[in-house]
Amino acid sequence: MSKLDSGYFKKDKQYKEKVMVAESHNYNAETVEDILALSNPFKAVPSRGISARVAAALGIRTRVDEFGDTLAYYFPYYKLTDGAPVLVGFKRKSAENVGAKSTYTSIGDIDVNCLMFGAVLRNSTTGKLQMAAAKGKAKVVITEGEFDAAACMEALLENYKKDMPFPVTVSIGFGTVNAVQHISARINQEYLKQFETTVIAFDNDSATDAQRHKGVMKGQEA
Repeated sequence: MSKLDSGYFKKDKQYKEKVMVAESHNYNAETVEDILALSNPFKAVPSRGISARVAAALGIRTRVDEFGDTLAYYFPYYKLTDGAPVLVGFKRKSAENVGAKSTYTSIGDIDVNCLMFGAVLRNSTTGKLQMAAAKGKAKVVITEGEFDAAACMEALLENYKKDMPFPVTVSIGFGTVNAVQHISARINQEYLKQFETTVIAFDNDSATDAQRHKGVMKGQEA
């Protein structure tokens, strides 16, 4: 498994085409199979206002310890084989601990040529994967992060009215600095063509002059 270093969030002049910069990192040798084997993985995330139903639909898995405390969240990423979504890996977000920030790592083979998170939904009854398709004059909302997409879906479900076109919510997966590369990847351009309207809903923050000089992007720049 690889830990994504600073190249995950900001530009690396040496790797203009290589978006994900990885370093060797063994995190308990966690594998895709380990994550798929988690018992009862689809849980509500109260701190984000996300229900177990939405977590299950988007395939967000949670790992807890023996005391029931959350250790990490896992976001699935897919590519297409003969038009069908195939799981290629997970993005792992460690749970925030007191005095510490969460960290992100990749498990499996994920990069900007994956479908955006949320483009594939999981049937909570059958577990079958399906593309989140446009219905009617549907919109697609592209958010900055996986939890943002889930919270957006939750809000839409709460305010849904009968016969109203239901927007699809997705997110970029590799930081704002790589937003263009992820959205413009062929797999995602083909996916977005089906929607009548695309809404970009990134965070309303901006980089400082010093951050911009270092190649850092925030929501406004992206």
